[in-house]
Amino acid sequence: MRRRRIRWLAGAAIAVAIVVVAVVALRTPKVAVRVGSGTANLWVGSGGGSCTRRPTPAREIPSGDCESLGAAYQAAQCGDTVDIDAGDYSGTTQNLVNEPSLDACSSPVVFEPAPGVKRSSVIFGTIRSGYLGQDRTTGASNWTLKDVTVKTLITLMAPADHVIINHIQGGTMYINGARNFTLENSNLGPCYNTLPGPDPEVTCQSNFKIDPQWKQPTGAVYNTTNIDLFHNVFHDFIDNNTNPSTDHDECIFLNGGADITVNSNKFYDCQLYGIFIQPYSGVGFTNLLIENNSFSRTQNSGSNTNPAGIPRDSAVDFGTNSTAINNALVRFNSFSADEGITDDGHNPPGTNDRVVGNIIGDSGAANCIRGVIYAYNIWGGHDCGSTDISVSRLPYVDASPDSGDFELTPHSVAQGFVTASGPDYTLSTDFYGHRRPTAAPRDAGAVESDPATR
Repeated sequence: MRRRRIRWLAGAAIAVAIVVVAVVALRTPKVAVRVGSGTANLWVGSGGGSCTRRPTPAREIPSGDCESLGAAYQAAQCGDTVDIDAGDYSGTTQNLVNEPSLDACSSPVVFEPAPGVKRSSVIFGTIRSGYLGQDRTTGASNWTLKDVTVKTLITLMAPADHVIINHIQGGTMYINGARNFTLENSNLGPCYNTLPGPDPEVTCQSNFKIDPQWKQPTGAVYNTTNIDLFHNVFHDFIDNNTNPSTDHDECIFLNGGADITVNSNKFYDCQLYGIFIQPYSGVGFTNLLIENNSFSRTQNSGSNTNPAGIPRDSAVDFGTNSTAINNALVRFNSFSADEGITDDGHNPPGTNDRVVGNIIGDSGAANCIRGVIYAYNIWGGHDCGSTDISVSRLPYVDASPDSGDFELTPHSVAQGFVTASGPDYTLSTDFYGHRRPTAAPRDAGAVESDPATR
């Protein structure tokens, strides 16, 4: 059992170290370092060049480099690799514009650092694959970006399709009208709702946001579909108290969309919410799934002298709005002792909303949400369903609110607690990617314990 906890804590330590390394890198001069090893079809270097594609992957010729990701994308063909030299490219916005010849790729264009170059040594500011304000958005399709730092923002808009972001240090993102997108193994934050913030090296502003639908001036409608946020860390999205009109900066703001999955992510130091669900645009959710995540240290609005604020119980919130939230399944998540799942606006009752198999703490102020079906949850305060229970101490090895450790106490009430079967209770892995039982019973919460501890 302890082996699992150590593995995740090691990953968290790496994520913190990455933030430090990225900050150090941002203070270095904007000079690209030529590596010159390895092979690729195209190369990106800070000096640029003729942006010449090599039909067969070959070693870098600096005079043939591309000056930007966008130029390399336009020159690429399906399945090409684009290597990026070390350097700070944040002074220039990177625009990836839809290229029709790449729309039907079965293999994406892959952007990655040149061999031997670390993530912290390839630094971008803003990457735009379409953006608000365009007369007609031009989000690019069939590309993958991995192992880089994007310190401000990535936008992904229609007609973008089949995009993967893997193992980046961010920054934040805005998604609207995109389809088939995955963000995985990445570290998002810190980020302030207004700039400048307490740390001038932090340049990202606004939450990680997903909007449900984009309408082009031509009349074409693009629905945000099949968005997968998997195994990331979202942290320190905070209000720095510099603008009273923007008084919160939750880690993720979900406005709507189809087939959105938030799976096996770690949330901490989010203000005022870890995940804020509010379909204010009138286009709601189809199959919103929030599973296997951990939530700790959700906080109230702070100030410049105390940016962390005070504890708040709204890690996942069904937000204030006149529109009902429908088709949401929140299952097998772990919450720290002073927070949980809330409804701060008393929305109209939704349909087909389920909260099952979670371990939920609250401060006593949380309410049972009207219209939601609750089952097999363990609460640190009140309970909301006939198969829910309330306990005086959450069944974690370390149940203190700030620990962020959600390993289960051996022989605890959470082990084997979920005895129901059916689609809502059937999930193959836990927070760590370890297999869950193929049939009930299963452990409540994000972490499935070793069978020997039951």
